[in-house]
Amino acid sequence: MTPAARPADSPTAVWKALARRLSPTGKDRYKAFDPETREYKRRQKITDTLPKTMAAVDIYSAAGFTTQLVLDFDAKEHGRAQVDADFARAARWVRDCGGRVVSDRSTSGGRHLIVPLAIGTSATLAEMRQLADQLKARLRTLDPKPTKSAAGCISVPGTRCSGGGHRLLDGPLNEAVAALTERSDSRFLPALYALLGTLPAPTTPQPSDLEAAQYVHGQDEDQRIVQAYWWNRPIPNDVLDFATHGWMTGAWNTPSEARQAVVTNAVLRGYTRGRIRADMQLDGPWPALGEAYRQKHGIRADTQFDRDFQTAITFAVGRARAIGKKTKRETHRDNYTHFSELSLRRDLEESYKTWLAYALAWTDHHFKGTERWSTRDVWQSLAVKAVVAGELREGVPVVGVGGRSISLSTGLLSHKATARVLRKTRDMVGAPILLNRRSVGRDPDVYALVAVNPDGIQPIPLDRVHLAAVHPAWSKLGRHHRTVYELIVHNNMTTPSEIFAAAKVNERSGHYSLSALAGEGLITRRRGHVSPGPVTLDDIADEQHLDEVFAARQARYKRERAAWHTWLALRDEALRAPDTDRSDWRSKHLDYVPPDHAEFLASVMADLPPPDDQAQRKLAHLEQADSVTLALHADAIALLSRVLGASVVANNSEPVCTHL
Repeated sequence: MTPAARPADSPTAVWKALARRLSPTGKDRYKAFDPETREYKRRQKITDTLPKTMAAVDIYSAAGFTTQLVLDFDAKEHGRAQVDADFARAARWVRDCGGRVVSDRSTSGGRHLIVPLAIGTSATLAEMRQLADQLKARLRTLDPKPTKSAAGCISVPGTRCSGGGHRLLDGPLNEAVAALTERSDSRFLPALYALLGTLPAPTTPQPSDLEAAQYVHGQDEDQRIVQAYWWNRPIPNDVLDFATHGWMTGAWNTPSEARQAVVTNAVLRGYTRGRIRADMQLDGPWPALGEAYRQKHGIRADTQFDRDFQTAITFAVGRARAIGKKTKRETHRDNYTHFSELSLRRDLEESYKTWLAYALAWTDHHFKGTERWSTRDVWQSLAVKAVVAGELREGVPVVGVGGRSISLSTGLLSHKATARVLRKTRDMVGAPILLNRRSVGRDPDVYALVAVNPDGIQPIPLDRVHLAAVHPAWSKLGRHHRTVYELIVHNNMTTPSEIFAAAKVNERSGHYSLSALAGEGLITRRRGHVSPGPVTLDDIADEQHLDEVFAARQARYKRERAAWHTWLALRDEALRAPDTDRSDWRSKHLDYVPPDHAEFLASVMADLPPPDDQAQRKLAHLEQADSVTLALHADAIALLSRVLGASVVANNSEPVCTHL
């Protein structure tokens, strides 16, 4: 059946199948068009129901990464014919470079071309901006704004058009789903850069000569990439046509870009410097390439070729390093080994799993929504820390680990959120933790992992409990999907109703989790049956560069901990330091009068207060008497005068009586 005769899939079916697959990891809402403001302002949750207004999904994740190349061709300025021509040219480039294509068209003539990047591959906003500018220079009807904006979005096939009708998917729906699931070749983006001849600037520090030597073989004219990193895909026809005949196609704006494209494609396929130089001689297979160098640079043609070759070899080394790093990670899994399930003696494993089974069931009983899932992740991490850094005291796990350390095993949950969970739950009835000792100095809080169970809660079956740290990929996928995923992957559950019952989620939330997991390729859905998918959590983490995020957070925590320890050391040193200052003994001798006291009083009393009356003067006389006896009498008489109002009626020599 021809494409024209093939019946189109319904808009609802297309939306249902593609909306979640096109949405970035961790984003489950689409942008709905607001007719009043004429902007995509409102956000609504992605469901299986086709939106009643125009709808678009984000291109970039919250961290600024994308897993697809999105090209938006607009027919307003240059018309439908030019759009179709640009679209066909771009699609040919994509396929030549190993890309898969999902495309659609609007009723106004505009078209979208979506290229899913390889599994485990993502691109940054800066990288996509540079690529969008390069493509715009070659494709007149391309609108680069959606790709160049962090808030960029793209309409989903099947959604409504501004002029009425719906966006029509090109090709069968099952082929589009297959393209988004299987995705493009891992070398698609590098191949596209090589085709365009405009290589991106390195995003990582340049390797040392010793490190670069691991990927380069030979010297001078024999220099080339190590054979393990050669490409076996044929050189694109556009590149060969220029090298052979000098034909400039729409892939390049200048001969310089075309020359760089030929050299880069040759280097990536294992050509040596000498072989390329020989091939572009007049009697070689690529005479037009040599003529292009001589025509532009004359006697300096060889020098310019050496520069282009060095640029190409640097680009190839960068690709080889990336492949080598990924291969090492896949071989050794050194980045995510600490998120694998722990292996213990059976009796020890049962002790920790029994506690975790109760802790998870207690959480399901007391919490709902987001708080439920983050609390479960904290218990999972605490169990792992108890195994690794704790001890068993009379069969009860006891662990003392800081909040930052716990948070690193909680799927990149922040240390503040982790500490908040611990503070809130430890005082609740039946809480699975008991605070044994509060943190003092460098010593963290110490918790006993208890299962008192005063409410008689039924613990989760032990076969559904896993002693493994929470994978950082869940920080992007959504923590609320983890339980459903583990029941499918680890417990081999295949029936949705059984999975929802075991996860203690309602049917609507359960189907949403299945759709989200299937959209990421983590599971495979068939009618009434689910199974593990081709994508792993490590693939998601690689795609989102979460190993770098984890390492950065770990380094930040180390700096914060070092600063805290430095402050404690300074405080302890200050407390232990002896007091070498001379004590002020004068404060202990109240009779001491400084030598300048009289001058001080004269200065202070420059403006004298009113004179004392006769009784006050007599009392002052008695207080200044030298005799101890007189002093005692004076004190008694002064007391009588102040308290009872007595008056002195004696001469100046010695008081004899008082008058009340």
